[in-house]
Amino acid sequence: MKSKQFVSLIPARKNSKGLPNKNLHPLNGKPLISWTIDASRVSSSIESTFVSSDSNTILQLASDQEAIQIKRDDMLATDNVRMELVVLDAIKKINVISGGQAKKIKVLVHIAHKTDQTSKIMNFPPIDHDSAIS
Repeated sequence: MKSKQFVSLIPARKNSKGLPNKNLHPLNGKPLISWTIDASRVSSSIESTFVSSDSNTILQLASDQEAIQIKRDDMLATDNVRMELVVLDAIKKINVISGGQAKKIKVLVHIAHKTDQTSKIMNFPPIDHDSAIS
């Protein structure tokens, strides 16, 4: 059995140019973001799942699914922000949440929806994070 030595970070902002609140839109009976959280939580390699969002609704949904909330600042939730800034901000907040233990995290796995381009959401296979990590 693999040890759970990774954390996942799921960036999920509230607004999208193409489809506002797309992370909350239902897909096969549950919000789109829930599929990604579920895939992270069932991984045998991922210890903790963090969701970074500017949306209180997304953060509450994440918490309901036992993911850890990271409130994203509005300035990091615009169309033009670089993802590396979002990730760096999340790492700082993970360090605070973990009581300074973030340095023990071997790898930060940035999990994005396979459906970043919302056009192909109906035909994606389940995400296998364990195969990607190994």
